[in-house]
Amino acid sequence: MNVPGSRPARANGQAFSMLAAALLTLACGAEQTSAKAAQRTPAHFEFAPRVGLVFRHEMTHLDEFAIPAASFREATEWRILWEVRVEKEGDYYLYRRRLLELALSKNGEPLLSGGEIAGQNAEIVQVMNPYGIARDVTGTEQLTEAIASLAPEAQRLAVAQHFSPTNLRELLMERAVDAFGDIVGRPTDVGLSWPARESPGLLQPKDVRVESALACGATECRKLVRRYDIDQQQIGEVARRRVARFVAERQWDASTLQVSETNVVAEDSFVVEPATCHFHDALLTEQGRIVLRGPEGRSAEVVITSRDSSHAEYPL
Repeated sequence: MNVPGSRPARANGQAFSMLAAALLTLACGAEQTSAKAAQRTPAHFEFAPRVGLVFRHEMTHLDEFAIPAASFREATEWRILWEVRVEKEGDYYLYRRRLLELALSKNGEPLLSGGEIAGQNAEIVQVMNPYGIARDVTGTEQLTEAIASLAPEAQRLAVAQHFSPTNLRELLMERAVDAFGDIVGRPTDVGLSWPARESPGLLQPKDVRVESALACGATECRKLVRRYDIDQQQIGEVARRRVARFVAERQWDASTLQVSETNVVAEDSFVVEPATCHFHDALLTEQGRIVLRGPEGRSAEVVITSRDSSHAEYPL
């Protein structure tokens, strides 16, 4: 017997069959999606950038030395926005970087607001080997000239020195892609770690750890953390040079300043696609205090803050 308003039993059976088929299709689809996800997350990090890809890459930098008790501050801050096109020649990948925006300030005073560089059509090329190691950066001299030409005349020399060809090369051969050498060929399993490449300088890398898995749009990424030891004595010497103006204002003899205490730490993390090594986000921070002692028992506590960030926007 059919209840008024209900479907016939046969129709109900057909509907049940259709529902079962739909659920089966969804289940199969889910398995296929899982299989595709597994394919997108290989067992090891692979350097395989998508040729023809065009994306935007933003880099920011803050470098600050301050003596709070004396209201002293020396700070440089900048933001760079690139349009990046990935090409390939033979075994090498070319990252063609066109500078879209460059904002620069010194002690809070803007020297470049950002958009002035757009009309220069300034471009450099980053040459990467098949393992993600930067082998060359070309066009830095022309880029330095283009940047300096936009700065106020009184600051032109300082801007040219800050964005010198050497500094631009180091920026793009080191921080822009410095993690490739530490992760290409390494396992993607969360929780695993390995020794980092040795590197001279203030920051001495110790190890790299796969901290977590997280979504990156339609794919899956890994967040990695790199730990460092810091040469505390060397960073104290840097602080002593950086507060030269403060020392001169107080007519102290800079040669008598001694580093009596340091406590500076660094944290480094980055988010990357395992199947391509396309980076999404990276953040390196250094922060701490250094105590300098001068003649007649005078002292100054220097607070340092350094932050380098990187963020890439990829097309869907």
